[in-house]
Amino acid sequence: MGCIVGVHKMLMIPKLAERIFRAVGVLTLAWSFWYGQEHLELRIAPDYDKDYFTAMEQEEGKLKYIFWDHDRHERGLLDIEPLLADAGVGEDDLVVTIPDASYSITLYLMDRKGWSNMVNRNRDAESLRKHIAKGAKYLVINEPNYEDEFPWVKEFMTDLVLEHRSIRVYRLN
Repeated sequence: MGCIVGVHKMLMIPKLAERIFRAVGVLTLAWSFWYGQEHLELRIAPDYDKDYFTAMEQEEGKLKYIFWDHDRHERGLLDIEPLLADAGVGEDDLVVTIPDASYSITLYLMDRKGWSNMVNRNRDAESLRKHIAKGAKYLVINEPNYEDEFPWVKEFMTDLVLEHRSIRVYRLN
């Protein structure tokens, strides 16, 4: 009798393992569909009001830049370098560029050093003041009407230095 109970317990372990394996498989498949749907949306037509659950913010910023936002926001950055120099923005002047949740693509395109708002930087007036204290001289806003959605930035938009396509550059005091 004890032998039968032992065999029964041995048979339960593989059944339990099989159930766990199947559950993990179903969850992985569901996650894959969700991940694919969100990333496809980010590539084709991202929703700016949606918080994408499967994409890190940096990845979301990169995908929006590569597949959608580049034409809408950053195209002016491709030829802005000589205009910045003409406006007095030196190559060594530190800039803050918003919005840019990517891996600082806007800084790279302008060939300037400074800060973007990747990893929750420069999302409020206090963090921008900290960068001014660290030497930031210019604010680059590359989204039309950014100040309508984020009114805190208006206090820094007093001294317009350059406007090129959808990009505006302000001197920070």
